[in-house]
Amino acid sequence: MDKTCKAFIFTCAVALILLLSTTLVLAQPSRVPHEDPEAVQGSFSANSIFDSYSTVFQLLLGGDYSNVSSLLGDLQNVQLPAQLQSSLDLYRVLVGDISGDIENIETLLDAAAGYLDSNLFGKGNDTLNTIEPMLDTLVLKTADLKTATGNVKTQLAGFMLDSSLFESAYQNYQSILNDVDSLIANYDELREQLEDAIESQGIDTNISLNISTGGDIYVGDVVTLSGRLAYGDNLPLANRNIILSIDFTPYSTVETESDGSYSGDITIPYVYQATRVLSASYSPAPGSPDFDEYKSCYDYKEITIHYFATELVLDEVPSSVLAGFGTTLSGSIGGDGASISQREIRFYLKNSLVGTSITATDGSFTVSIEPSADLKLGSYILKSVILPDNVNRTSGNVTNFPVAVVKGTPILRFDAPRYIISSMSRQLSGNISYGQEPLANAAVTIVFGGTSYDTTTDSSGDFSMLLSSPAVSIMMGNQNLDIMVEPSQQW
Repeated sequence: MDKTCKAFIFTCAVALILLLSTTLVLAQPSRVPHEDPEAVQGSFSANSIFDSYSTVFQLLLGGDYSNVSSLLGDLQNVQLPAQLQSSLDLYRVLVGDISGDIENIETLLDAAAGYLDSNLFGKGNDTLNTIEPMLDTLVLKTADLKTATGNVKTQLAGFMLDSSLFESAYQNYQSILNDVDSLIANYDELREQLEDAIESQGIDTNISLNISTGGDIYVGDVVTLSGRLAYGDNLPLANRNIILSIDFTPYSTVETESDGSYSGDITIPYVYQATRVLSASYSPAPGSPDFDEYKSCYDYKEITIHYFATELVLDEVPSSVLAGFGTTLSGSIGGDGASISQREIRFYLKNSLVGTSITATDGSFTVSIEPSADLKLGSYILKSVILPDNVNRTSGNVTNFPVAVVKGTPILRFDAPRYIISSMSRQLSGNISYGQEPLANAAVTIVFGGTSYDTTTDSSGDFSMLLSSPAVSIMMGNQNLDIMVEPSQQW
């Protein structure tokens, strides 16, 4: 494999070497009174540190990964100014990681190419599968290297005479991306070569499929799939796994006999749709001897599924329902051959259950649906859901009805007296209903002659109170009698 890709990560640091080879030296004085000689050896010198990094990159360019690792380890022990320590540590670690990744990927790509040249397609496939996540990680690390390069540039600005020289690091970063792209392109080329080789050199196989039933196929029926797996000139393939599927979703696995034949059962799921696809397939597993020798094959058949359909009929479809109050619906279910007795029906409004019912023996039902009192007024879809009856192979039913959620006005029935004799009392009574149902526990206030009289409706919506008229002249003649109703629940 071309070794030029080995140098791709090092270009971004060349700018560091060029910059830091300036005459600016931040080393400590060579002789410091009373200073420990070991401490002096570990002190920071911009020139010496980046001379060492220059050596690292030269080794990388030559593919000498072992000495790169050793020298980076030595650089780890160098004492740096605090403001540079974390940035250069991260930069050093990324350079080391990317160097190791490149070496490993190159080695594996060479191995994969060798396997393909030797027609060892299984091993080649396994090797390429190992390389794929490594390439993904390498791409992420190059992104991290860009960030680390920027951080080093910022930190070195205080130590460099001309920080603009560091701009070349970002240009070199693009060359890193290009070299990573070349590794990915090499991987893609080998992957395509593998697929073409299997397609062109693998031995053809074929599989037959027969479906055995006793007549019409209903949901819940067991059907038998059988056939034969062969290769070349109709030679049997024994002891191979055959995948039986429904709608191309694996259902079970059976093994071929010595003559290549196979047989297995599939139970048709209780999914009420008109057709299903049954299939049998043979696909050599990667890494197995068959993978390098035989091609995959499959056969399928579309079958008709029978069941009894459920139909829903409402006696009256409401155009609106009252928020916070029950609305009665009635209807029936039917269908040719469908079971209709003891079927559960659910009604949903805005995905909330608002009513349920169980059908009578003749399929009829009555249900009260009650939207939440907090539901915002407006247009909605009232959804009815009839659950399937799998025992009787009868489908469910889902029907949508557009409805408006509205607020209603209470209805007041009150016999207003034609007159009230001054200084005498009069019994008043009435009834309040809402949506054809009594409005219970509603507060009723009657204002007459400047006096308020309060009461509450009973469970039937009825109320009554004793009204008195004071013996004053100003009450003579026509007077207003005001009635106010406050429901116990706000709709």
